[in-house]
Amino acid sequence: MDVSKKIVGQKIQKIIYSEVNNHKGEFYFDGFDTFDFAINIQMQNDFWWHLAWKDDDFFEFGKGLYKKNSHLSLDIIKSWEANNRWIDVLNSSIIDFKISHIDKAKLIPSLIEISFENGKKIKILIAEELNADNSIPFGLKYDFSGRIYVFHNLDILKEIEV
Repeated sequence: MDVSKKIVGQKIQKIIYSEVNNHKGEFYFDGFDTFDFAINIQMQNDFWWHLAWKDDDFFEFGKGLYKKNSHLSLDIIKSWEANNRWIDVLNSSIIDFKISHIDKAKLIPSLIEISFENGKKIKILIAEELNADNSIPFGLKYDFSGRIYVFHNLDILKEIEV
């Protein structure tokens, strides 16, 4: 699916994070955010795209707003607007959008890289759960049942050798 035509050249209007398993936990950390269900992003042209834990039990990338998994009731899913976490890039157009996949059919994404005209970059990846002390696991690797990580500070990725 080539959605980059609807994304590149546009600005982000709204970001929604969703969590299932940890409603009382922390989602924002120094330089990154993490949650386990979905990220939904609305572009300035009203085009929505998402990275979400889907009905087929793995993370998928898709068009549209993804709010509900058929295996879960809506009251289990906690969602909140996260625009304040993306403040450095909200008024900047996207100049590049790349998706890496773990499978040859390109159905299961592992990494999304977004570059903005102001020189900022954000990486979104699927990886294992945080450590017990809420630190990033060393040697961060893809995990089917993992979490979504949004890295605002890309130096963190260099430190943990992804």
